[in-house]
Amino acid sequence: MPHRLFLWLWLSVIVISVILIAVSLPRMKQAFIESGMGELISSYRDSQGSTDSLSRTISLVFPVPTADPATYRYQVFETPFQGTLSRHARIEALLRGPDGAALREGAITFIPSDTRLIGLSVSNRIAFVDLTKEFLGKMSLDPELDRRRTQLKRTILSDGSLRNVVILVDGKEW
Repeated sequence: MPHRLFLWLWLSVIVISVILIAVSLPRMKQAFIESGMGELISSYRDSQGSTDSLSRTISLVFPVPTADPATYRYQVFETPFQGTLSRHARIEALLRGPDGAALREGAITFIPSDTRLIGLSVSNRIAFVDLTKEFLGKMSLDPELDRRRTQLKRTILSDGSLRNVVILVDGKEW
């Protein structure tokens, strides 16, 4: 009799464990995807291979002036980069400004050249981008502030993996 009771308890634990795993697996999978760990692991695995696997392109959005001097069209430019963290690389490249190919097509940037990336995190497909105060410009009511925000958001959202961007300046939501 005690052996039978032990067997039933053991089977109950196994059944309950299987049910818990089956119920929580989709949520764990979604959390893993949103954490960006898959991309990080893939990048690390690529870095263990040849150095050619590290050469990639990233999409950057730069404004291009139109015939009307007050309007701009935002254009996506593919820019080569070397590295493993593409989201960070994308923002760092955007902060550096347009490369030669983009400049030849008339691209400019609204983001001040002394702006630096403090940090980047992603949660629930929302990117939290922390930039230095230089992003705000010299004046508190800088007329190009909305254009800067648009340029940054369009660049970050250009790969389609995120649904929104929250911009932080020196750690405070702005």
